[in-house]
Amino acid sequence: LKIITDVQSIEEGLAIKSLDEVEKALRQESDFTIYEIHKAKPVKEGEHYTSYLEAELSVKDFPSLVRLVYFFGPTTIEILQPKKMEIPIEELQDGVMDMVEMVQSYNYHILKLMNKKELDDFQRKLLK
Repeated sequence: LKIITDVQSIEEGLAIKSLDEVEKALRQESDFTIYEIHKAKPVKEGEHYTSYLEAELSVKDFPSLVRLVYFFGPTTIEILQPKKMEIPIEELQDGVMDMVEMVQSYNYHILKLMNKKELDDFQRKLLK
């Protein structure tokens, strides 16, 4: 896989620290194999500094891919290999259930933060 993960901060040093933390967390994942990581120098945009980390890596299985997307929030992901893949039904089931749990967790927290009018407006937009 090739992923890009963006960071934003009010200080250049904090942007660099965020990139370092993302790299460290990626390297600590036992189900990921890191081949290459590039961290871009932060650029000032308005009042914030933005930067990104680009990584080439592989993941052990489909649930690991789900965790990568959920916990690292890449803004882009490109599947470089393999050209074709078979996923055992148990692995697919585990990955899909992980996604369901993660989405439901977000839903729960977002709904707690919205008042009734905001929730009604949001649901109307979804149904358009």
